Amino acid sequence: MFSLSLRTSSGRSVQVGKPTSETYTLTAPSGWHIAGFNGRAGDAIDKLGVVYQKN
Repeated sequence: MFSLSLRTSSGRSVQVGKPTSETYTLTAPSGWHIAGFNGRAGDAIDKLGVVYQKN
């Protein structure tokens, strides 16, 4: 993983790292929100998951 971009439902956003052409978008299902993240890293982040929680 080379970059991470986050955007809230209120439109606020932050981006870190160097973007590449390979992207994935994760959106919380209706009635849920993103409560946290989990993953694995060595020299870089090689795995990232999302933890959802009911509203």
